Amino acid sequence: MWGGQVRRLWVDAQTFLESKIEGSPTWIVRCGTLRFIFRDYKNINRFMLRDVLETTAQRVKQAR
Repeated sequence: MWGGQVRRLWVDAQTFLESKIEGSPTWIVRCGTLRFIFRDYKNINRFMLRDVLETTAQRVKQAR
């Protein structure tokens, strides 16, 4: 998915659940940093599943 690019993963220190992933994938043209924020985890059959996934993208300015 990320084509060998660097991505950063944040983990909640108390729950050890993912809270955010941030990176700059190469498969989206003219897209800078993508940020995925995970919140509102729910316990479903002893598995903690995120209920909300918030996605933001920061565009890169094109050189002229």
